[in-house]
Amino acid sequence: MFREIASFEVRFHLRQPLIYISIGIFFLLTFLAITTDSVQIGGAIGNVNRNAPYVIMQLMLVMSAIGVFVTTAFVANAVNRDFELGTESLFFSTPMSKLGYLGGRFAGAFGVSLVVFASVAVAILVGSLMPWLEPERIGPFTALPYAWAFFVLVLPNVFLTAAIFFSLAASTRSMLYTYVGVAGFFVVYTVSQAFIQDIDSEKIASLADPFGFAAFFITTKYWTVFERNTMVPPLSGMLLANRLLWMAVGAAILALSFARFRFAITGTSSGKKRRKGGQAGQDAPMTRVALPDAATTPVVRDFSAVARLRQFLYQTRVELGGIVRSVPFAILVLLGILNTIGNAFGQQQMYDTGTWPVTGSMLRVIGSAFVLYLFIIIVFYAGELVWRERSLRLSGVYDALPVPDWVFWGAKFTALVVIIELLFAIAGLTTIGFQLGKGYSNLEPGLYFEGLFYQGAWAFLLTAILAFFLQVALNHKHLGFLLMTALFVLFFAMPSMDFEHVLYRYGIAPPRPYSDMNGYGHFAAGLFWTNLYWTFFGAALLLAAHLLWARGTETSARWRAILARRRFGTAAIAASAIALAGFLGTGTWVFYNTNVRNEYRTTKQREAQQAAYEKSYKKYQRLPQPRIVSAKADVDIFPERRAADIRGRYEIRNKTAAPIS
Repeated sequence: MFREIASFEVRFHLRQPLIYISIGIFFLLTFLAITTDSVQIGGAIGNVNRNAPYVIMQLMLVMSAIGVFVTTAFVANAVNRDFELGTESLFFSTPMSKLGYLGGRFAGAFGVSLVVFASVAVAILVGSLMPWLEPERIGPFTALPYAWAFFVLVLPNVFLTAAIFFSLAASTRSMLYTYVGVAGFFVVYTVSQAFIQDIDSEKIASLADPFGFAAFFITTKYWTVFERNTMVPPLSGMLLANRLLWMAVGAAILALSFARFRFAITGTSSGKKRRKGGQAGQDAPMTRVALPDAATTPVVRDFSAVARLRQFLYQTRVELGGIVRSVPFAILVLLGILNTIGNAFGQQQMYDTGTWPVTGSMLRVIGSAFVLYLFIIIVFYAGELVWRERSLRLSGVYDALPVPDWVFWGAKFTALVVIIELLFAIAGLTTIGFQLGKGYSNLEPGLYFEGLFYQGAWAFLLTAILAFFLQVALNHKHLGFLLMTALFVLFFAMPSMDFEHVLYRYGIAPPRPYSDMNGYGHFAAGLFWTNLYWTFFGAALLLAAHLLWARGTETSARWRAILARRRFGTAAIAASAIALAGFLGTGTWVFYNTNVRNEYRTTKQREAQQAAYEKSYKKYQRLPQPRIVSAKADVDIFPERRAADIRGRYEIRNKTAAPIS
């Protein structure tokens, strides 16, 4: 029975979207950390190889801790599913052992969790093969670091967290209490680490860290670059003791859970509800309700614009509720919050000097820590929304309703847009809470609004448009996921291949640094026109999605092309003309300001210019030169027009012993 239940558990999770979302998240995060310096996991890679054994071990260790929510989702679902579906009576009345039932459930969920974390190793391997990386920063492939990191660091961590939260779910029989336990676990872990830092003994710190961070970093803290590029730590000493200790703790918790588990539904919330319902059904008197005669009840047919608007708003509410109440959404949001808080702590130092968590700094934290989760949510739920009725086999019912196409797809896309705004609000509230926790009260709500709901949300609105269009046009959910992810990676990799211009990198805006003196300054204008340029293009994509929207049982490409021609009426022609004119007009304006009024240079051209400067003037570096010994200046700065008026004098003196030619 153990084998059958474990096998069923694996097959069940392989049919669910959560495992593929998790694999996509972990793969993409690790891939970006290996291939670009803009994404960091556990700190910058530094001057070692990008695929150095130390980097492999550090990334896999950090991701095993970040993935606690994912592991919990698998193991908690495994033990709670029967209670949620009401099938526990069927299983509990079947002659089986606790090892067969609980052990099979745990083993299947634990195995699936390991598959997710194996994607981290695959991402490191694939990322190190990318052609835009510097060849001198890529070391030779060796399997030992991958195997060592997986079996010594990842497997014990996943086993420990799986055992803890499987046991918690089995005892409470509640997903809510299980996730509350996860949050409590991280709080206790964070507090304990703060106390451990005050203890001089490294042995206590090494043993007390359940994830093994302290043991690993203490073991490797004096390694040279050569050692980090070539070695793995010996499995001995405090590192071995830490791994054995916490594996034993996980096994003990799991054994205690097995011992306390009872094949009974007494005390479960679902059982109480059924008993209450049954008791009410037995004791309550029968009540006869008079129903109106369907033949005589008048039916009001309303096809007005107001009725269409009500249908649109109701359908938007349905689509939005489906997203917000889903478990993957909650997991992704919690991961994003944790990553944002962790990055906020990292922003508290500048050149070994403490800094206040000013709002501009917090916006940079959100931009580096939260937006990747937002991208994943957009891509995943674009597919889920487009395919929801077909996945539930309700598309025939919906498609037969006398409702315009735009009501259905418009509600789905609007729900996606609302989710973007909601997530930015959550990110903002997270950093505001961090600021208040650090005793900083100058929150600057206006800057939060501009940075999140204007600059940030606009970029992700364009992302949502592209993801939605690909799902409709390709008419294949997983192919849409794959192509959107590939395009996301391509847009960020294009500068490494000398394709940097914003006119052909969809949704990519020019840099817009913020300063407390100048705000966004003149950068805001470039952002506005570039985003407007891509918004017109996005409007054309939405129009194409409307024309290609699948409705009915026939969804072949040929039939949808016929439907598109029928839908391309006067309104569609006018909308496409406006989108095309706006796209060409704003694109011309962006090109004029970027390439005509200014000299456009790529990164490699700027680097070549710097190299030419050094080659031309390096030879004068050691010649005798006069030195400024006194300076007085009156400077009036005008940030709004990028100007400064400077008046003053320099006193220059020859401080050498020889005349200056």
